[in-house]
Amino acid sequence: MSKINDAIQQMTRDKMYASYFFKNCLKYQKLHLWLEPLYKIGFFNPKNNSPVVESSENSGSYYTPQWEILEFLEAVAIQNEKIPQIEVTDKLLFILNAIINYTNKGKRIDNYRTDWFIVKILFLLPYQKVTKAHINFIEASIRESRLIGLIGSDLHEVVLPVLVQYQLKGHLIELLFILFGYEVNERLTIKERQPIIEEYWLNETLKIHSKNIINIIKLDGLIKMIEIIEKILAQDESAFNIIWIVTIENHSQNSFPDRLDNQIISFTRDLLEIVDPNSIKEKIGQWIKSNCEIFNRLAFHTIKKHYIELKDIFWDWFRSEYNKIEYKYKHEFYELLDKKSDVFTINEINEVIDWVENLDYSEIYNNEKDQEVIKKKIAYKKKEWLLTLEGHNTRANKLYNHYNKLNPYKIDHPGFDIWSSGVITVDNNPLKDIDFDNMTATEISDKIKNFTPSTVERKDLYVTDQDCIENLSRKLGYYIQKKPNKIINNLDEFVGLDKIYLQNIIYGFRQAWKEKQKFNWGRVFSFILEISDNSFLDSDDEYTILCKKEIADLINEGTCEDINAFDQKYLPKAKEILFKLIDNKIDDDVSIDNLFSYTLNTVNGKVLRALISYALRYGRLNSNQEVKWEKGVKDFFTNQLDKDNRYSLYVFSILGEYYRNFLFLDKNWVVNNFDKIFSKDKDHLWEVSYSSYIKFSSIVYTDIFLKFKVEGSLQKALNFPFQDNHISEKVIQQICVMYMNNRKVEKSEEESFIFEVIRSYNFEKTLDIIKFIWRTYKGKEKQIYTLWKVIYEKCISQNTNDLKILSTLSKWFKFIIKINDENIEWFKLSAKYSKDHVHSHLILESMQRLVDKNANFVSQIFLEMLNNGILPWGKVEDIKVVLIKLRDLGERESVVKIINIFSNKGDFSYIDIIRE
Repeated sequence: MSKINDAIQQMTRDKMYASYFFKNCLKYQKLHLWLEPLYKIGFFNPKNNSPVVESSENSGSYYTPQWEILEFLEAVAIQNEKIPQIEVTDKLLFILNAIINYTNKGKRIDNYRTDWFIVKILFLLPYQKVTKAHINFIEASIRESRLIGLIGSDLHEVVLPVLVQYQLKGHLIELLFILFGYEVNERLTIKERQPIIEEYWLNETLKIHSKNIINIIKLDGLIKMIEIIEKILAQDESAFNIIWIVTIENHSQNSFPDRLDNQIISFTRDLLEIVDPNSIKEKIGQWIKSNCEIFNRLAFHTIKKHYIELKDIFWDWFRSEYNKIEYKYKHEFYELLDKKSDVFTINEINEVIDWVENLDYSEIYNNEKDQEVIKKKIAYKKKEWLLTLEGHNTRANKLYNHYNKLNPYKIDHPGFDIWSSGVITVDNNPLKDIDFDNMTATEISDKIKNFTPSTVERKDLYVTDQDCIENLSRKLGYYIQKKPNKIINNLDEFVGLDKIYLQNIIYGFRQAWKEKQKFNWGRVFSFILEISDNSFLDSDDEYTILCKKEIADLINEGTCEDINAFDQKYLPKAKEILFKLIDNKIDDDVSIDNLFSYTLNTVNGKVLRALISYALRYGRLNSNQEVKWEKGVKDFFTNQLDKDNRYSLYVFSILGEYYRNFLFLDKNWVVNNFDKIFSKDKDHLWEVSYSSYIKFSSIVYTDIFLKFKVEGSLQKALNFPFQDNHISEKVIQQICVMYMNNRKVEKSEEESFIFEVIRSYNFEKTLDIIKFIWRTYKGKEKQIYTLWKVIYEKCISQNTNDLKILSTLSKWFKFIIKINDENIEWFKLSAKYSKDHVHSHLILESMQRLVDKNANFVSQIFLEMLNNGILPWGKVEDIKVVLIKLRDLGERESVVKIINIFSNKGDFSYIDIIRE
């Protein structure tokens, strides 16, 4: 024990020594002898468990430290599992419980790595030691942790194998609240429940373990699952609806089987199938009469599974609900009839036939005037129900044949009112008989004008009148897309249609042009001008807005590329239409925070983009002129420069995004109005135009960059609180690009703006410079060395922020080609503050590359790291390669020093190198 105590004393004095011991403890035997001495010294004090820490390099990003003693505790537990000792087990449990129950100011420490180790260690102990409190700890950890994957995976790899093997029923029931625990995603328009376990691990866990869990928990588990379902329904009445859960049984129509709600119902269904049916008779009797859809459906499914025991419940319900048609549980009811009719008595079959004959469809078809059509529809419905009795009864077969003669339409998917085929589609499209190919344009127009959706036969109850109108309008749009010239000469006949049809007419022409089909734009523009009366322009109706967007997109499509542009003689009409839409704009609720989305998706944004496409098309046609745009367009933008309202946000966003295009159209106008386009007095408008320019500038143009610098926008951007954080990053990136690629433009290096940034601005900007250059450049070592020198001089004071910069600068070791007496000090200072596991491995890789020609300098860098507590992180073999080369190249003395440092820290991997 004296050797153990001596070693522990050294561990208290030397953290690196302690770290080495804990990381390598699995190599040692009888680790339990260290447990009590380490405990007394305080190594297992819960206060030492570190919470999540914010990164010193990237504000807003976090990492989770690993408490090294946990590897030791796990190693003890592994050895103890093979030869259990009560006192060791109890001590481990005591330490684990102390960590679990520790709170700081009433809050437990959130460290998923610690929690992960605790779970692994707990389930290495004898199973009797695991309590329900430990299951509750797992739930708390998963709910609180930022990263749930580790513990989620351990549920099925570590926890459940033990609970299932020893049939720990109570624990498994508690575990249900973890498996089916959830949080509500409030950002979605529906109350979507997100599992607290990572979805992949939840699915894997249920796939592997659900059958065994169900066999153990049975009725008691079912009671808990019902509690979970009832709790969800209390929060969200629409939960578990038939749209998401098409069938209770496993079926290809269930498109979302891995969704949490579906998993809950599937698990409950499997429990209902395995429990003693006599124990759930009362519950099934309540459910079948309930007003809750999901319980109705579970009841019918369970009765089908346990028909002999539960049939009385079904027939009591059936006889009391004789004339009722409830489509919310139709499928499960249909399945029960279909699968169990072979065991029905003659009287029961006759009851079902009488029920079918007396079904009342009058409410469904009350709008249908044609009695023959009503008869056919009712025949279809009734023969679907009679299919469930097919082959079991002569009377049923005769009736089926009778109704089949009235309506011979095949029932492809009996028991389903909706059938999905890969995508959400409706079986028996109610508009499939409308064939525009066999109609003239006039007949198509008349068909649409006289279309009455209430007369359309719809087997699918979810197809509304509006759905029929939308389907017909889309059908028209797709037809025009394929055959625009069949409609073009009769467009005037479509003028009076509802806006939903007008939108799709314009959509059809836009798509046709996109597909390089030719048609008369003059007729299309005349049609648009005719429908664009004041009531249309002033309307904020949904389909009117969509129609305006389509008009803007159509003009944009016809002007954006010369190779597929409409004839220039139609440009005046295009301009007239655009200015009508501008003058009668919808006042969108626009804001700066997501302006790009607004300019892409609103009427105002689309019209302005179309106006730019129009102006550029006009400019290209007049490219020999100094001023290439029309006076009307120029006057519009000139007038907008002096305005400041919500619409101005659109305009200034366009001015920034298309800044170079405006230079093409009229350079003098841009130069004369630069201070207005990038306003010095109105920060919100400057932010819009400057952000838009930066966002869409994939190339850094020297003249524009220098213009921004001279006018002060560049300096302003470095400290401006942009609402889009990426803009600040792009500003730094542009400065880097200018320095790395266009240095000759500047009079001297001292005047290059990148040096001003490093010397004058906060350290985060310098970090951004280092990271961008590290990711982007190679073969520009001369420029990088110059920057490295400036950063070295800036950070030589070595305050807190300087150390972060110097550490990050280790990334640039990959750029080093040659080391000399001047730059060795820059590299040593960076190496001195590199971090284990973060940057030190990058330095090790560089030392391997540089050692042959720079042995002395490499040895200096290596020693600088070690003397400041930085152990290069990497494979032992890689470190050996560097040390052997240093030794063979005359740096034996340095190699001895390096190996002694490693040995003093408990790492004796390199001793043989100096013995050879």
